[in-house]
Amino acid sequence: MRILRFAVVLVIAALVGVAGASAVVGDTGKDTINGPTAVQPDGSGAALVASAADPNGHQPWAIRVYRSVDGWTCPEAGRTQDGDFGQVDADGKFRSNSIQAAGSCVDLDKAPMSVTVNHYPANGLRGARAVVFGVVSPSVKSVSVQLAGRMRPLALANGAFMAVASESDLEGASVEATMQDGSAKSYPLAPTDEPATEGPVGP
Repeated sequence: MRILRFAVVLVIAALVGVAGASAVVGDTGKDTINGPTAVQPDGSGAALVASAADPNGHQPWAIRVYRSVDGWTCPEAGRTQDGDFGQVDADGKFRSNSIQAAGSCVDLDKAPMSVTVNHYPANGLRGARAVVFGVVSPSVKSVSVQLAGRMRPLALANGAFMAVASESDLEGASVEATMQDGSAKSYPLAPTDEPATEGPVGP
């Protein structure tokens, strides 16, 4: 797993078939991770906050968010079916996931937003895929993603965003945020440096 960490962020890629995960959180200074309670669910449950269509027509992708014991916001990328959150096996079967310490957690009191990329390897049904997702604080007005040379806005659903793309589209890609004060922040993305291998259809 590859993790790029520039500020207050902790990523645990616990999804089946993830070739790698990279995360960027900007403008917060020194890394201040305070141990495993930063990612442990606080027991209050989780909310399914956003979804995106799958390019190959399989179950939609989704973001689930829980709060950690330390009060951090922890989004997870996965799939959704009939209101449940989980994974899709290689045979297309959906399996729901219980809430675990598997989120890409961020302290939104210190960071304006998080940007995480899950990298899924190619298999016999599709090429390598990337899922870009994150959460924002109230200081963020809007979020866009530049993929394959095109800029497109991303919906902020309950403070979360996501985009599903081919791994090759991450070359030169970035997430662009407009802040409430009119300033802008840019978060460069990059393809994984791990080779694409056979894997399941989804996470």
